[in-house]
Amino acid sequence: MKIEIWSDFVCPFCYIGKANLFQALAELNIDNAEIVWRSFELDPTYPANERHNHYQLLQDKYQLDLQAAIDKCAQLAHIGSSCGLNMNFETAYYGNTFLAQQLQQYATTLSSATATQINEALFQASFEQGRDLHQIDTLVDIAQEQGLDADAVRTALSTNAFATQVRVDETAAQELNVSGVPFFGFDGRLAVAGAQSIDAFKEVIQHILHHDASDDAKMLRH
Repeated sequence: MKIEIWSDFVCPFCYIGKANLFQALAELNIDNAEIVWRSFELDPTYPANERHNHYQLLQDKYQLDLQAAIDKCAQLAHIGSSCGLNMNFETAYYGNTFLAQQLQQYATTLSSATATQINEALFQASFEQGRDLHQIDTLVDIAQEQGLDADAVRTALSTNAFATQVRVDETAAQELNVSGVPFFGFDGRLAVAGAQSIDAFKEVIQHILHHDASDDAKMLRH
């Protein structure tokens, strides 16, 4: 089974959705799924030299007062905790992730296992450690901590060697009418949008495993 995942590293729902998907796979004893990490930027125009905490983001986007924003983030942190995630919104920030997406693309060229390892490291850096994912030095450190060659990563990021691959994924998302993330594609047959529950993911996975494509329309109607 091939599962394509479009996500952004400053998106809390992406982190939660990924955790639920992986838990669904674990509960179904599936350890051979091909995971393909696709690039998506929530805001490609976000200034590279700016960063805001999620409280401020929610205040600006939804016209909330500070306490309401804090409460909403606390709810997300609680959901994350139930998925085994430690989401610290006191230090987490929202910012430009173009370079981080390029690091993900670089990791994909090494191996699928490395790509998954870097994906998790980037989410942890964003939501657990509050690290700036648009700084090359920070991304090199993250990559090196995961066993990647620091010089190779620095060269790839400083030359934007994987920028085109990021844009290709984003164009593919546009062609699929993906307006937000997370977004999950299963074997090119079914798509799931949003941070779905473990049971919802299990239902889709079991359908893919036990039905052929002619039955997909029934799944969609269901």
